[in-house]
Amino acid sequence: MKKSLSRKTLRQGLFLGSLICISAGLSAGFVVGDWGPLPVFLLALGGALLAIALLTQQNTAELLNRRSTKAGTNAIAATLAVLTILGTVNFVAARYSAKFDVTERQLFTLAPQTQEVVKTLATPVKIWIFDRALGTGDRDLLDRYRALNPKAFSYELVDPVENLTQAQAFGAKELGAVFIEKGERRTLLTTLGPTAAGLSEVELTKALAQASSDRTEVVYFLQGHGERPLEGEQGAMATAIAALGDRGFEGKPLSLTENAQIPEDAAIVAIIGPQRPLLPGEVTLLRGYSDRGGNLMILLDPQVEPVDAGLGPLLETWGIRPDGRVAIDASPVGQLVGLKPDTPVVTQYGEHPIVADFRQGISYYPVAQPITVTERSGITATRLLETGDQSWAESDLTSSPLRFEADRDLQGPLTLGVALERSPAGGTANAETDRPSQGRLVAIGNSTFVADGWFDQQLNGDVFLNAIGWLGDRDDSALSVRPREPENRRITLTALQGNLIALLALAVFPLLGFGSAGVIWWRSR
Repeated sequence: MKKSLSRKTLRQGLFLGSLICISAGLSAGFVVGDWGPLPVFLLALGGALLAIALLTQQNTAELLNRRSTKAGTNAIAATLAVLTILGTVNFVAARYSAKFDVTERQLFTLAPQTQEVVKTLATPVKIWIFDRALGTGDRDLLDRYRALNPKAFSYELVDPVENLTQAQAFGAKELGAVFIEKGERRTLLTTLGPTAAGLSEVELTKALAQASSDRTEVVYFLQGHGERPLEGEQGAMATAIAALGDRGFEGKPLSLTENAQIPEDAAIVAIIGPQRPLLPGEVTLLRGYSDRGGNLMILLDPQVEPVDAGLGPLLETWGIRPDGRVAIDASPVGQLVGLKPDTPVVTQYGEHPIVADFRQGISYYPVAQPITVTERSGITATRLLETGDQSWAESDLTSSPLRFEADRDLQGPLTLGVALERSPAGGTANAETDRPSQGRLVAIGNSTFVADGWFDQQLNGDVFLNAIGWLGDRDDSALSVRPREPENRRITLTALQGNLIALLALAVFPLLGFGSAGVIWWRSR
């Protein structure tokens, strides 16, 4: 009896072991998708154990005809079928993933404009991220782009420490730099950092649309009136011009005395720190360019005798006027970094795309003047740069020590920069289309912050580059992507309502449950 029992136990163990090995082998092969040594070994071992178990039977035919054997075989077949189905489902899910966006505002679905841009990419475009890790949200966004057109869109994460040569080839100077590459052209898209919000669908789609276009944005810098030189001299802005190239813009000098017209390919005309007034004819050309929807950047330094570089008629149409007095910053922030009082430190920014991601970041403006804004019909003005409460506009720099005098100085906060946009309804009629046009203007009461040596300080370069990017933004329908935001579904409760809900959840409902269970138990006795 004991011998028979031991043989029976041995056979059951062999059957059970074969079932476990075969199931493990099938699962490993289907789930991983690789029928390597381990799945093959498990299947072979399971088959060998099953064969041994069958051969140890005294009468295999009799065994197969038994009711218990048939039931066991059916159970094994059913188990193997279920495991095979589960393995197949996991294998297909791993290879061919599908996601469904069930949010009300389709927060995880790319906009129709984005889908059109990505699907119509004719030339391969690649996104390079020079960072040690990529956030889950950024990776998910890039995966959604790649799923639309995997042949034309791709991305790669590169550790700039391990791949220093490649980072230098791209010119990646900061950790988190994101470049867009099309052919031999590489353009800096953005820089991810601890305070950055991550990749934006709006910016990424615009960059893809611009990369797929052969059109080059040209920024013309007015020369001939003591403006800052583009390169090669003291106080030049060579660093800023090089950074523009990384953003897909081309900077060129412009002399209106040599060529009395604004070039047709001008995306932006920049007037950076003129020291002498412009000629009336030049101002007329610039005003006509602005009225036709042209975009202007005007950076004006304060003068010993307050002047507006002859730009008064142009600035008046936009409702802005340079104050002429020098902004003084008496806060301790500038002193901590060794700056003089005539170099205001800005940490307050307006609600505008140019400065949207700056938060409490720092930017410097050596010897700056405030900008006065007057409301104009059809023009939207947004203050960009604001000094602190401990600042004022000083009218007499020869006085010592410098102190605020209410009868002639202007108390802060002061507006050092403003962005203006003319709505179509407020534009001047275009002679060719007989339709109103729009234009943009950025005015800042300082030009030193873009000069070599200052451009790389804190957020100075970002102010300039973001302003150029906003001014050069094309209004193509393919670029009119707007980020989706979740709708606020929060329920506001009073203290009484909150306490009532807590009482119901912690006391009333549990007591009702226990009471019902007690009644049922008592009646079943």
